[in-house]
Amino acid sequence: MSTLTFEQSVSSRRVNAQNLRKYMGVSEPVKVFGRIDLQKNLKIEQLLNSALQDPSQLDDVDGFDRWEINIDSPISLKNSNTGNYSEESLEESDSNKNEKENIGAEWIVMTRCKIAQNMLYPLVSDIIEYLKRDTEHDKRFFYFEFLITVQDNGDMSFIINDYYLAPFINDTPNIKAVLALCKLSEDDSKFLNVLYRNDI
Repeated sequence: MSTLTFEQSVSSRRVNAQNLRKYMGVSEPVKVFGRIDLQKNLKIEQLLNSALQDPSQLDDVDGFDRWEINIDSPISLKNSNTGNYSEESLEESDSNKNEKENIGAEWIVMTRCKIAQNMLYPLVSDIIEYLKRDTEHDKRFFYFEFLITVQDNGDMSFIINDYYLAPFINDTPNIKAVLALCKLSEDDSKFLNVLYRNDI
C-alpha cells in the first residue's frame, strides 16, 4: 500500500485515521466520501441563511478564512480485497449497516477542512437547492467526495472533488445507495443524474 497506480483507483483503498500516514509524500490523493453536518457547522449555517436572502454575498466570500468545516467521512465502500463491487457486497452492506468494518468502511473525523474558494459558490448553491427541494427528509447532512493529499511532513490538504446528495434514511446513510452512487461515478456517469433520488 505504499504506492498508488492509475489502474488501481484510490477509492478502492482502505483508509482510516491510522493508515493515512502510509500515504505521506504520495502525490496521488486519497479519495474519501464525506458528509457535512449542517447543524454542527455554524459558519455554514450563517452563510446559507444570508445567501438565501442575498446570493450575491457569495461572490466576495473568502472560502479559506470563513469556512471551517467539521466532517464525518465514510470512506469509499468497496470490497477490500478486490476493490470491485459485487452483489454480495451490496447485500452485505444493506443488511449490516451498523457493521461498517465488514465492508471496508470506517468513520474517521477530520476537522478544520477548508474549502477552496473556487468550490465555494457551486457547493453552497447545491446545498441551497437541496434545502429548497428536499421536503421529505432530515436536512442535516450533505454528502460529498473529497481528495486528501498527505505531505512528507504529515500535513494533509483537502480538495472537494465532487458533491451530491446521497440517499439516506433518517440520520443514517443508505449504504446500498452510496455504493450505487460510487459505482455510477466510476462508470463516467454524472452525479447530477442521481441527485435527489431515493429509490436506488
